[in-house]
Amino acid sequence: MSKTTASGVAWMLVSAVGIASYYIWSAELTEKHGLLPVAAWNMLVGLITVVPLAAWEGAHQPVNITIELLLLRLTSA
Repeated sequence: MSKTTASGVAWMLVSAVGIASYYIWSAELTEKHGLLPVAAWNMLVGLITVVPLAAWEGAHQPVNITIELLLLRLTSA
């Protein structure tokens, strides 16, 4: 078990505020504009948020694609 750090607590609070804001704002926007446009914008913002993190992760982790892996994927589909 790791010890709690001040930065960890700060990030948890930032996350909690972000999630609460998301739910409150989404409910108000859904009432005003409907579910489909709000869901589409939420997905777009989520994609824009996650792509840089995924790119960073991909650049720092080795990926080994082997024939066995490809054959396993093809036979399980």
